Amino acid sequence: MVADTDYWKDYVFGRLRKQPRTPGAMHVPLDCPDFWAAHMTAEQKIVERDRRTGREKEVWVKISQHAPNHLLDCSVYNALAAEICGVRYLHEDEPPVKPEKKEPQSAGWVQPRKGWLQR
Repeated sequence: MVADTDYWKDYVFGRLRKQPRTPGAMHVPLDCPDFWAAHMTAEQKIVERDRRTGREKEVWVKISQHAPNHLLDCSVYNALAAEICGVRYLHEDEPPVKPEKKEPQSAGWVQPRKGWLQR
């Protein structure tokens, strides 16, 4: 799977710009550590021009080569995963769904064996 990270960074920052407690807003706790904010602000959006075609496009680039941006990347891929799983927005009035417990099944040609690893 290939993801357009520029799109998803726009998506994450769009959610951070929303007013708290509004639908679609990304909620950040008051006691959020400073390093989280440093990671989230390690990139900026710039306009890049293709030298060959002259076309311009907006892209996200690191502000500094040494600025850590791992938590920004985690937020971006979490948003993508939520979209893939169909849980882009969570609603407080919906009770959490508990997955059913299923017994492990044989994986086909590999049969479970007891006692094969003994000391």
